[in-house]
Amino acid sequence: MSVLDLFTRMLRPGRLMDEMTNKLDIAQQMATLPDHAAVRERASARCADCTHTDACRHWLTHEPSPASAPDFCGNHDLFERVLARVELTARPD
Repeated sequence: MSVLDLFTRMLRPGRLMDEMTNKLDIAQQMATLPDHAAVRERASARCADCTHTDACRHWLTHEPSPASAPDFCGNHDLFERVLARVELTARPD
């Protein structure tokens, strides 16, 4: 395995996670979470350990406007909490 292959493998999970937060339209909200740097680091670690990379890439490519992350996603619960937070802040008083 070349150095480029190793580098690409290390970056892939972060890229998929970024694509997922963009697809769910929660990227900005993730940055406003308390201790967001630690939250992102743990979410990135879960993504890096994921065995569903191909399924994730396929899902990201074929889901035009999803309401939630796929069930196989290791960050599904985190993303659901962020989506619920977005929904709460979007509601009129």
